[in-house]
Amino acid sequence: MNLALSDALFTLALPGRIAYYVLEFNWPFGDWFCRVTAFVFYMNTYVSIYFMTCVSMDRYIAVVRIRHPGRTRRVSCARAVCALVWFLVFLQTAPLLLRPMTRRMGDKLTCMEYFNFEEIPKLPYLLLVACVLGFFLPVGIILVCYVQ
Repeated sequence: MNLALSDALFTLALPGRIAYYVLEFNWPFGDWFCRVTAFVFYMNTYVSIYFMTCVSMDRYIAVVRIRHPGRTRRVSCARAVCALVWFLVFLQTAPLLLRPMTRRMGDKLTCMEYFNFEEIPKLPYLLLVACVLGFFLPVGIILVCYVQ
């Protein structure tokens, strides 16, 4: 259900992105809508990754730890984990709403293109942390769950 909700929210961002590409990378909707589109796009990405990781962990508990599932496979625990995932992803992606996401390049206004690394000195480190938290850690957890 949470993956479906995430994908449904993502479809709300698609018309703006489609118009952006049809207009040859010219964003006609202003900076605020660009921020919201970026926020929804990355929210969907990370929510999907984290919930797939949760599904892998749940399967691991159900199959490998069949005799000792404990309190982790209860509905109340699942609801708490889902709420925690949404909250953590919101915290992870909320900074996108606080920074301008458009940039004028010639006669076009771009949206959600790469940042200028000189403007934010620690951006490479933030992107590295985002890659670790958003990709390498979940993939590692999924691999451990399925190899067991």
